[in-house]
Parts: sequence; C-alpha cells; structure tokens
Amino acid sequence: MSYRFGDFEFDPKSMELLQEGQPVSIKPKALELLELLVQNSDRVVTKDEVFEIVWQGRIVSDASLTTTVKELRHALGDTGKTGCFVKTYYGRGLRFVGDLLTTEDAQQDAAPTEPKAAISEATITPDLAAIVGSAVAVLPFDNMTGDEDKHFFGDGIAEDMILALSRFQDFTVISRAASFAFRDSGATVQEIGAALNVRYVVQGSFRRTPNRVRLSVQLIDTETGMDLWAERYDRHVEDLFDVQDSVTSLVVSNVAPAIGRSERRRARLKDESDLNAWENYHRGIAITYGFDPVAQHDACVFFDRAIEQDPTFAQPYAGMAYALNIMNTGRAYAAPSTFSMDHFQIDQVMAERYALSATELAPTMAMGWFALARTQIGLRQSDLAIDTAKKAVSLNPNQASALFVLALALWTVGRSSDAIAPIDRCLKVVPEGPFQWMVLAMRAFVLTSLGRYDQAAKTAREALKYNTENMFSKVSALCSLGHSGRTEEARQLLDQIHQSGKHVTIERFNLIHPILCSKARNQIHEGLRKAGLHDE
Repeated sequence: MSYRFGDFEFDPKSMELLQEGQPVSIKPKALELLELLVQNSDRVVTKDEVFEIVWQGRIVSDASLTTTVKELRHALGDTGKTGCFVKTYYGRGLRFVGDLLTTEDAQQDAAPTEPKAAISEATITPDLAAIVGSAVAVLPFDNMTGDEDKHFFGDGIAEDMILALSRFQDFTVISRAASFAFRDSGATVQEIGAALNVRYVVQGSFRRTPNRVRLSVQLIDTETGMDLWAERYDRHVEDLFDVQDSVTSLVVSNVAPAIGRSERRRARLKDESDLNAWENYHRGIAITYGFDPVAQHDACVFFDRAIEQDPTFAQPYAGMAYALNIMNTGRAYAAPSTFSMDHFQIDQVMAERYALSATELAPTMAMGWFALARTQIGLRQSDLAIDTAKKAVSLNPNQASALFVLALALWTVGRSSDAIAPIDRCLKVVPEGPFQWMVLAMRAFVLTSLGRYDQAAKTAREALKYNTENMFSKVSALCSLGHSGRTEEARQLLDQIHQSGKHVTIERFNLIHPILCSKARNQIHEGLRKAGLHDE
C-alpha cells in the first residue's frame, strides 16, 4: 500500500518517495521517519517512539532528530512555518498533518481525508527576515591617494574582511560582488542598507606615503546612520600583505563583537513575548557574557525559548552549554550546606549534550566547538579538549573564545609553554570589554606555571581591574601573589573573597578547572597555599 499527499507518493515497501512521478533525493533516516509518521497519522508520535523505531533504540543526540526532521521537510518542500505536512508538538512529538490518501482509498474512489487540525504552537524555522536583517556588507575602501593603481590594497583588505567575518556565522555577510557594486556610487549608507537588505555596513578609507599607510574604518548602523565602532590604524609599509593581515584581524575582532552588542541592545528593547529565536538567543547571550553564575538561569530560559522556536538554530545550543558551565562555577563555590555534587555533575553532562548538538547542527561554527572544549575540560578530558579547541581555532582564527579555551586546555595538561602563543594571540584580537579580564587571568595562570611570578602578578592585577567579582581572576591573582611573596596583598584579597560569602578552596577550584598534570597542579596549589587558601 502506498501513500499519496500533495504531488507526492510514498511506497513503504520499496522505500521510495516520488514527486510527480520522479524520484526525490532523500536520506534513509528521513524516509524511515516519514514511514513512521504516515503510518500513524491519526496521532502524535512521541520522540521516544522515533528514537526506538527509526534509530532502533540507539543513543543519539536530539540534534540528530532535529537534522532528520529538517531533511524530511526539505525533501517535501515543507518550510515548517506553514507546516503543511509535518507538525511539531512541543514537549510531545511529531505528527503527519497532510491530506493523506492511500492507494486503496484511491481504488475505492474515496474522498480525501480531512487535513489534521493544526496545533497552536506552530513549528518555527529560523526567522530568515531577522537573520538577513542582521546582515553586514563590507564596502570597497575609499582610495584617498589619488592613484587608481592603489585600489588593489583597499580591495584586498575589504575582501579579507568579508572572508574573516563570514567565519563567525552569527550574521550574514554580503558577497563581494554585491557590496563592491556600490563603489563610487554616491549612495548613502541608508540607501545601501535598503538595497542590500543589510543592517550594518563596514566602510573605510586609506592613505599612503612611500613608507606608511593610514586606514580609517567604521561600522555603521544603516537604519540610524550612526557609527557603532570606528578606529584608525597607522602602519609602516614593509610588507603590504603583513599590513593587510594584521589590520584585517584587528578590524574583524572588533566589528563582530560590536554587531553582537548591537543585536543584544535591539533584543532588549522588545517585549519578551514578541521575541523570535534570533532575539531570544541574543537576550540569553547578553546575560551569559555578564559571567554572573546566578543570572545564567535567566540566560538558559532565553536559550530554551530560542531552541523551542527553532530546533535547528545552533547558536542557542552553544550558548546553553556555556551558560551551564558558568552556572557551575557559581555552584562550585557555594557554601558546603548548599553545594550539591549531583547537580554539578548533571549540569556538566547537560552542557556536553548541548555543545554536541551545536557542533552537529553547525559543524563549521567555531562557537560550538569552543563550548564543547570548555565542557570537556570540566569533564577531565583535556587531551580531547585540545583537539576540539584546535578545531574551533581553525574554523575562526579571530574568535577570542576559541583561542582562550585552547590555552586553557593546554595549561591543564602542563603545556604552559605551548599555551603562551594562543593566549597572547587572544589578547591581540579580544576587544576591550567583558571578556578581557578572563584572558588576562588565564595568562597570569600560564605565566605562574612558567615561573614568571612577578609578571604573572602584574597581569592578574590588570584582570582584577576589569572584573573584581569573578573567582577565576581572584584565584589567579592569589596564586601569583603567593608565589611572588606578596603575602599582605594576598591576605587582603583573601579577606575580600571570604567577605563575599564564597567557599573558595583549592579543592573547589580543582572541581571547575581540573589540572591533570601533577607537576603543574602542585605548583598552582603551592602558590595558593602560600597565599593562605585552604585545601578544603
């Protein structure tokens, strides 16, 4: 018996899907899911049933199911938003809701069955209008030298920026052909934004003398015409390619976070009930980047809403994993009477699941691999985390979080000499802001492990200037102060920690940042003991 719906015909016996008599390209798991849904079209099929029948009870991530549903919808031309064939009942499962007719019904000239009633919770795919709206165009740089032969230099920088920005995958980057069409057009940024349907434009100019080059770059909101970020760079011209590479890296590492901050501001201005998946994600990540462990509960709510609205949207899965890691740092320093090892371990496992889902949904997104590497470190899998972090860096060499987690993983296995390069590179690309204190604190730990105690103490003090509350920077400072003999300064810092009500001990620090190399671990512990920190 075959099933007909729309212009499709599905034969479970041959496992073949036809559209207007022509075979449809579709993966086997998606076909098996279709078979299960059409054969049970009178009811909702639970997620557990899908895993049991389609995957035969094998343990797979939720992302595998999400991907398979997406593949099935794609094959059926079902956008998910209209939901003409497959509906998601959140918290319950899936149901085939198309107008279904069997070949037996056709032979009996039976009337088509009535379509299944749609549910109120419509399945929502990525809000393409929102994502396209957050797109960015990099315009060709204005050549202020008066020599048209110098166009190549500005064009090269703009082209490199387009490539580098596209690696972040948090916004759409308009192609070179489209953006370069506006060279010497005289169009305003508002007109360019409307023509390309972009919210942001990067534009700049350059001047050259025989020995120097000056570049000015701005990130502009096309709706308001206001600069969101601007900088000027002066460089000696020794190797034009080196200048091009260094400036591109610096610009991109500032432009991408500036776009993120702008998107988060926009999301905060909207009522929570009106947020789409993209905006819920940005509301969540704004809280996560505040690094307040208690507030991460609120971040998880926004991430959960984004995932519910669009299960194929990878960023909130990575955000959820990172939020759970930050939440655990607060849990680890809780008073003994409220600390729960069970809750700590459950969140670690949950963080890993979300991070894995992010990497499965978006294998080329560095943020997912960063979140996974950070989780692997907490699970005492630092050797594995090194490879994962390297994957993140290879996908986006300008993403500070990827460089940070690589340095952290290397440090935990005693490879501090190798950790210097990524952490110093991270300091070059990280913009001033909420993430800088963490990078400085990490560098202080690395310097301490290398025996450069005075330099470590200076770096740790810089970290505390940016964030006076986070325990990672405080413990980093304690360790370097203890080793460098600054006992009075260490005592004052330790008093501040005790007054905060946090239960900070060497054992609790190890819980969050397990140092697997015994030599490196003993050195860090020795510095903390010299500073007056207790083992338990």
